[in-house]
Amino acid sequence: MCVGFVFLLLVCFPRCKGDVGILTFYFGELEALNATLSRSSDLQVYEIAGRRFYSGLLEGQKIVATLTGIGLVNAAMTATIMIQHFPTLDVIVGSGISGGVDPSLRVGDVIVPDSWIFNEMFHYAKTAEPLPNNTTRDPSLEADADFVLPDWRLSLPCVDGCFLATKGVPCLSPGVNHTAGVGYNGPTAEAEASNGMRHLITVQTADLYSPSEEDDTIETPNQVLDFPVDPALLELAKGLNATAGPRLAELNGGDGGLPYLPHVVVGGRGASADTFLDNAAYRKWQFQNLDIRSIDMESTAVAHVAYQGQKPFIIFRSLLAGGEAEAETESEQENLLGAFFGVAAANGAAVMETFIKLLSDNGTIVSNSEPADAPLEPAPAGHIPSDVFNDEELEELVGIITFYQPELDAVMSYNNDTNFTRVGPIQGRIFYVGRLEEVPVVLTLSGVGLTNAAQTTQLLISEFGVKYILGSGIGGSLSEKVFIGDVVIPDRWAQYQMSHQAREDAQGNYSLPEWANKWLVRAGGSECLVNDTLVCELANDTANYFSDFTTLIEVADPDAADDTRYLEVGGRRLFDIEVDPIMFRVAAQLTSTAPGYGSFGKFIDLNPVGRGRPEIQHGGRGLAGNSFIDNAHYRTYMHETFESDIVDMESSATAAVAHQNAIPFLIVRSASDLAGGSEDGDDKSAVSDLMEFLDVAADNSAMVIAAFLQEWRRRDD
Repeated sequence: MCVGFVFLLLVCFPRCKGDVGILTFYFGELEALNATLSRSSDLQVYEIAGRRFYSGLLEGQKIVATLTGIGLVNAAMTATIMIQHFPTLDVIVGSGISGGVDPSLRVGDVIVPDSWIFNEMFHYAKTAEPLPNNTTRDPSLEADADFVLPDWRLSLPCVDGCFLATKGVPCLSPGVNHTAGVGYNGPTAEAEASNGMRHLITVQTADLYSPSEEDDTIETPNQVLDFPVDPALLELAKGLNATAGPRLAELNGGDGGLPYLPHVVVGGRGASADTFLDNAAYRKWQFQNLDIRSIDMESTAVAHVAYQGQKPFIIFRSLLAGGEAEAETESEQENLLGAFFGVAAANGAAVMETFIKLLSDNGTIVSNSEPADAPLEPAPAGHIPSDVFNDEELEELVGIITFYQPELDAVMSYNNDTNFTRVGPIQGRIFYVGRLEEVPVVLTLSGVGLTNAAQTTQLLISEFGVKYILGSGIGGSLSEKVFIGDVVIPDRWAQYQMSHQAREDAQGNYSLPEWANKWLVRAGGSECLVNDTLVCELANDTANYFSDFTTLIEVADPDAADDTRYLEVGGRRLFDIEVDPIMFRVAAQLTSTAPGYGSFGKFIDLNPVGRGRPEIQHGGRGLAGNSFIDNAHYRTYMHETFESDIVDMESSATAAVAHQNAIPFLIVRSASDLAGGSEDGDDKSAVSDLMEFLDVAADNSAMVIAAFLQEWRRRDD
């Protein structure tokens, strides 16, 4: 069943009653807005989770503005904070820079898409025929390989079909059933077949939860490709060329401006992914196959959260590079970024400010917060369960996040017949308050993917005031030493798909601009920049796949003693986010043969090699990204490059949000499949493993969570 978007058609038409939340994404974008904010009377500043929220008046309209930070997780986390802590906000507006994909767009143009999509929500497909063992890193030998997708992936009941075909047309359309989604086989300058064809990666839908309390499918996610912008807000934006034109002319008429008048372009599809796109072939593929006009790293996460939070939204992006713009040399690219970043950010801010004025002048939105001229203040957590737990228990409150319905069911089975208090929906989620193993907990389900996990983790913190976070779920094994049913408890988590999609020259070599070096991650997962000194070179010594150079994620630093704890002042760049050492020490006591955990024995015949009962493995790096891995060669690449044994689609998001809120966390994953199956071309795949062993893996992870809570309760004895 799928949810429609009638709700969005009604909320902001003919007018909204509330205030406006403004999200910027990169520090330069906030700086462009700050010049206006500084003129606001009685401007107030509030700190939440390493973000400064500026509350005041803009063009006569009450607003709250902040910086999200780069990437989907930061955007989802910050949008969640804004919606929950400033409940009178009724419209979310985004303003920032982006890269153009549509060749008709130019640097400085401001695009206002009518829908947003996750363009790198991928399924890495299995090859149909076995390949020689030595072809892991040899793309030319895979050029003619066939790739297969599972039938259930092509037939899920979703709003338009779960995969995209050519031009962004859903695979399941009325009267049309495509046999496969559009696939991208790796970037090349010209000849795909002879240089660079790797593994089919297919765009799929995102989990979306209905925000309606009356919807009886509240805990069943719907599959959505596009998140449509509120039509009333979009209609108002169509007049911006006339109203914002003089301001754009002023910004671009002098030194440092553009030699032409940029335009406001309304309509078309925007896209977001955790990738800085600097590859012409990949950009061209995105436009031709997915019908995308601009790409950034945050907007779709905001759209995803706004819908689930019942907030109409609109997002303005000013182009840092046009759809056909590509600097021929590294120095030209440096000049492009340096010369036009300020112009693009200023253009976007000017158009957004003009739009806010239109909202107020046209009566499209009317403030309902009192007094009318007073800045907004953040609201406290709204659902701290003080009626369920005493003060001492509240200080020990554990938030347990699961990511898929069978995982939630498995953990719920350990409630020892204690009734849970059901709270919600809150941004589309139901929360269960009660006790597990005599420990006070708030238990919930996030849904699949990084933005769902980031949103739900922040809700546990913002709404319930949890003091610890536990994650429980299934994952894909990346290593032959982790068998199906084994439980892995990493001591750190990394987001492996935060990347820079490098440019390619005529010889097929990839290059990165100098400014990107300090954010790179080299093989093994270590950072390239140590004590301000680069310790690795590009390409050959860097994690490189599909011309993707893995980069560090941006986070606020809650441990900093000065202003660097704020993202807008700098924050930190990390690859690994470490779990809480005390929680990990308690978890390290758990083994599958320890007294009291004999129930693991019921799975003694699970592993085909006859190894015996599944094991609990402690330590090492866990990986997460917005992709389902069903390709053995990509699995090998991930294991060798990042030295990891387990991968999923959510954990690094939960880790990043918990870290930035200074909340201790630990995440447990049980292997439901060997990513890609035992080898390409056989009857086994990650998909078939997942379908067969999903419940077993979910149960094993839940067992460890229950055992952990027993030990956690006794940790001070």
